[in-house]
Amino acid sequence: MITVLLLIMKFYEFIRESIMILLNRVNKELGPGLLESVYQSCMIVELKDMNITVHAEVPVPIFYHGQKVSEEGFRLDLLVEDTVVVELKSMEKVKGLHKKQLLLAP
Repeated sequence: MITVLLLIMKFYEFIRESIMILLNRVNKELGPGLLESVYQSCMIVELKDMNITVHAEVPVPIFYHGQKVSEEGFRLDLLVEDTVVVELKSMEKVKGLHKKQLLLAP
């Protein structure tokens, strides 16, 4: 059982590190000032080149008191390996609303 947990932890560590390396690569190559969709498209290319599963613009429903009130309360920019959420921002400074988006991410 411990071996399985260690393998899972190593997998997520690999995914996290890969995402960070690729984000830096895309940012360094393209520079600042482009639309988020451009960075998103480049990240998808980079992740797929590494054979890492990625989905873009994944809708997230909103539930209130056990009832679905919205099919798409918001969308995840990237969902990597069906577990890691990547929220891309193209700006000079992270603002309060963006921090809230990060806290709401599943």
